[in-house]
Amino acid sequence: MKNQVIKLAGCIIQDQNGKILLLHRDNGKRKQWETPGGKVEPGESPKQTAVREIYEELGVKVVLIKKVGKAAFEENERQFQYIWFQAKINEGSPAIQEPQTFTACRYFTWDEISSMYEKLSANTKNLARTFQDNNITLT
Repeated sequence: MKNQVIKLAGCIIQDQNGKILLLHRDNGKRKQWETPGGKVEPGESPKQTAVREIYEELGVKVVLIKKVGKAAFEENERQFQYIWFQAKINEGSPAIQEPQTFTACRYFTWDEISSMYEKLSANTKNLARTFQDNNITLT
């Protein structure tokens, strides 16, 4: 079981100025900014996971535009694989739906994200690096 890869999926959501929406996790164990998303459940596709997690965490419905990338990382001696989708909100306004886990949601520029590197989740660090290397194109 130790070698099992945990599959995750989530969304890159931009505002009208191109800023990226991040959630601030503060559940007592971790304090970090991260992209909205979560674990792929049995029988669920990564696309279904991304849509479900955004609704559960932010209370908004999204339309997936495209898959923009993926990355693997290790955290707490566990292996993860994360798929990022670009999404557009088509219903609702983002608001924290899980206050026991998240304390804030906010839009950031890529420069702001890069400057707060130490405060990012491992996955969001991967996202920032991938973007900086011009390996992510958002429409």
